Amino acid sequence: MRYRAPIEFALIVDACGTKDAPSADIIEKLAYISENKFFRTVQFRRALIDYRKNGLRSKKAWSVTHKPKR
Repeated sequence: MRYRAPIEFALIVDACGTKDAPSADIIEKLAYISENKFFRTVQFRRALIDYRKNGLRSKKAWSVTHKPKR
């Protein structure tokens, strides 16, 4: 969202701060009033649904270090 909707992203960061995660309701309200076409895409809707379910957590756990293949 940072790169596809930079103005809206800046508004969310200003409203919630950088340490707090914004609620999905705030993001959804901003999406409805925005004229940015990104918020009308299926990709955004799926990401918003996932954000409501999991918050900032990913469905898949990622490892910082990778084990070498032998």
